[in-house]
Amino acid sequence: MDEATVVTIEQVCKEQGLWQPGEGRLPDILIYPLLKGIQKVGHDWIWCGDEFGTERKLESISELANSSNISDDYTNFFMHHNELLVTTYWDSHYSMLCSTKETSEAVRASSHLEGFYSMMKRIFIGV
Repeated sequence: MDEATVVTIEQVCKEQGLWQPGEGRLPDILIYPLLKGIQKVGHDWIWCGDEFGTERKLESISELANSSNISDDYTNFFMHHNELLVTTYWDSHYSMLCSTKETSEAVRASSHLEGFYSMMKRIFIGV
């Protein structure tokens, strides 16, 4: 992409009040409402992990949802028994809430966000 195109995109986003997606990060416009929605459906703690899945830390959802700046190291958010995952696909600029349809709908309704359901199935074969 050339510099003129970059400037045009930035200008249009600013004029129209649009947020540009960031690589590998859940945008603030999504993560704060999602955390509050997860808390409203009965969860108080969430694991926060890095993009590689090598580090994680248990955090209070209340403290995260009311903080002004979530650590850049936190790119994945998940529950202790893996019943819920909030993540972003690094290069494709989209975020996912992974869970059962019932849990996803409860969090979506509590967070006042929109989205769509997707059935994805992947098989990983390794040596």
